[in-house]
Amino acid sequence: RAGTNGMRILGILGFPPAWASTAPEGAERPWVYKPDLAAWARSVEATTRQFSGLVDHWEIWNEPNISVFWEPQPNAADFLDVVRVGYAAAKRGNPACTVITPGLAGAGERGEDFIGNLIRSGAVPFCDAISIHPYRQTTPEESDLVGDIQRIADLCEQNGGRRHLWITEWCWTTQIGGGSS
Repeated sequence: RAGTNGMRILGILGFPPAWASTAPEGAERPWVYKPDLAAWARSVEATTRQFSGLVDHWEIWNEPNISVFWEPQPNAADFLDVVRVGYAAAKRGNPACTVITPGLAGAGERGEDFIGNLIRSGAVPFCDAISIHPYRQTTPEESDLVGDIQRIADLCEQNGGRRHLWITEWCWTTQIGGGSS
């Protein structure tokens, strides 16, 4: 139905079951640990092949730069393995798909160090676009959203080539003075 209404779906690849995770035995949330890379590759390839034509845009993981989505703690070097293997597997499953990575929390203080480390470590050749989630507590102008986006774009250009930047989640508060409960 999405396609018939002029919409395209952005699928998220990530969050393996316990048997495909590197989580320690008995981990409470095994799906937020680095996946076993062989299992990850098989899963991504099968998923992108199965949904080819229905879902042709895939984001690798969601916000791996915060511990809610990556344990034991966020680590760009560990995540680079997931990006590298995931990109190759997605392209085997659907060579025409667009692979966007990663969906990061923040595009400034919280996200910039992680994305900078990921990009400088060699992630650019393993993605078609970079995704950010630049939530703000003030307006885009006051929080320098354009400057944050430009810094990420420049970093890509300097470390492997130009990539489109996708904002796949975004908001800022409209309540003056913050909220109260």
